[in-house]
Formats: sequence, structure tokens, C-alpha cells
Amino acid sequence: TCKAPSVGTGTGEPAVCPLDECVAGGGKDCVAAGQDCVDGDHSPDELNGYKCSCRAPQTGEATGAVAACTLDECVYGEGAKCAAAGQACEDQLNGASSLGDFVCACAAPLDFKKETGGVVDCHHDECIDHEATCHMAAQACFDGDKAVLGDWVCYCVAPQTGANGTAGPALCVDPPGDCDGGHLGAVCYTVGQGCVDVAAPYDGEFECHCNAPSVGANVLKGPAACVLDECNATCSSCENDACPAPRQTCVDPNTTYTATRDWRCECVAPYSGRLDGAPAACEIDECVAECNHCARTTCSDADQSCEDGDDLTDGDWACICAPPAVGRVVAEAAACELDECSLSPHNA
Repeated sequence: TCKAPSVGTGTGEPAVCPLDECVAGGGKDCVAAGQDCVDGDHSPDELNGYKCSCRAPQTGEATGAVAACTLDECVYGEGAKCAAAGQACEDQLNGASSLGDFVCACAAPLDFKKETGGVVDCHHDECIDHEATCHMAAQACFDGDKAVLGDWVCYCVAPQTGANGTAGPALCVDPPGDCDGGHLGAVCYTVGQGCVDVAAPYDGEFECHCNAPSVGANVLKGPAACVLDECNATCSSCENDACPAPRQTCVDPNTTYTATRDWRCECVAPYSGRLDGAPAACEIDECVAECNHCARTTCSDADQSCEDGDDLTDGDWACICAPPAVGRVVAEAAACELDECSLSPHNA
């Protein structure tokens, strides 16, 4: 008779004692974990040969142990909501026990945003892309619903009036007087500026003025000298505090009112780096630069070398002892140790 957990008997000869580990051995842990178990070899001498397999839609298997199951929520789980909303999906961990960690992300040209565990509220101000079209017609741009594409409008700027133009210039008309589009005011409108009568109609006294967000003094009977500093103005194409102080500052190399979206973020010394139209990645070698959190002469005064692990992170420089001494300490001189026994010629 076979000894437990094997089963079987033999009459007049040794018993054949098979052992199904999925029933009587460690394979029971597979079943307890909600997994399928298969023991291909029932020999009692071949233990831990059973295989645990994850049940669909989970995937994964292991031999002699419970499997580490994975589940791509973007395909089989709640992450399918992302695709249904026209968004991208990323399952960060894929673990069967880490449900709800999928991320939905907006698709271009909608502004890049992410939301963990659900659909993200995506939007895009289309005036960022089309504001120049309105400005060149001496009009302003407005995007009423930033979650909908193609609904931006150009609208008339006083004293002009007219119906809004969807996805293009409006049909604006001038009030009677010198600013009539077919009269003297055309010299203003052809350069994307506004016009205002300063005296009685049709007396030749009119001024060209800059349209917001550009600024400049009105000019009598001629175009104004308009300036658009996108680092200081507020507009769809402007910097709008995108360059985080104090490490970065905004620079607009061309403040001509027709030059839009040319601003850049530049890192302030001792940091270095720049990027057009977005925050820069400001780097600093704290072993070389001069700053309050830099190494300066801390390592060299101790006859140690300096190492800056990540130029994007402050305060991570370290002093390293000179061989054969050993030691490394972050943000201060190291306490160096020397094993003189290991240097003795008797230990060679």
C-alpha cells in the first residue's frame, strides 16, 4: 500500500504509487489562487513538476509555484473606456492585483493630459493654431468649446461689426467715415491693425491702432508700430507663465506683432539649457558650477574627487575618496577608510 499522499496498492508485488501534486501536493496552491494546475509526471520521485497557469483573460504560468498573473486592463479591463473615447491607454503595472492603474491620455492635437483610472477631460484651444488668421484680418479669435475641434471663430473688433466667421475670417463692415474699408482706413486694415475716426467723418483725421494682444501708440493717418512680447502679453500663443521661475526665464526674440509662437524658455545661470515654446530641461554640474547648493571646494579641500550623478537634480553631488581609500558621501566630504591589512605585502 502506498504511503500518503500517494495512492495505490499492489498484490504480491510492490505497489505503483502515483502522486498527482495538483490534488495532494503543492499544486493545491494553484487551485486556491484561482489558477489551473497540470501535473504531467505523477511519479512520487518527481516533485514540484506541476505547472500553475493563469485563467483568461489573465496570462502567466509557473512551474512548481503559483504563477504571477498579469492583466492588460487596456485590452480586457476598464481601460477599454479610453479607446471608446478616442484616447490612448497605458496599463502601468499589468499586475492582476493592480487593477485601476491604467492611464487614459488625450490624442493630438488635443492638449496632452493624463488621467489614472478613467477617461480624461481632453481639450485644445484652437486659437493657438489659428489666431494669426484672425489677426491678419484685424479680427479676434475665440474658441467656445475647447473639447470640440473646428468650432473656432474670428469675430469683428469695434468699431467694425459683422457675423462671426467659423474656422476663418468674419465678414466685418466699417462704420461710415474715414475708417471705411474702401476709404482711408484701408492703410490700417491691410497690415492687420484697427482704425478709429478722431474727428468728423470723412475729414481725413483717422488713427491706426494696435489690436490686442499687441501694443503700441496710435498713429495719425498711418500704421502704428505694434509690438507683441509673448513673454509678457496674455494670448493663446503667448508664454503664459510656462517657464517656471527662478530657474528659467522667457525670451521673445522677435516682438513684431505678426511673429507668434517664437518665444522660448532659457535657463538662468548657473543652469544651462533652452527650449522653444515649452519649459526647458535645466542642467547644472554641481561639481563645477558656483551656487549655494554646489560642491564648490568641499571635495577638493579634502583631497577627494567630486561626482554629480544627475545634472537635472539639485543636491545630489558626492565626494569620493581617492584610492586606495574607500568612501562616498552625498553633499559633503566623505569619511575615508583604508584597510592597511589588504595592502600589506604579506597578504599578496
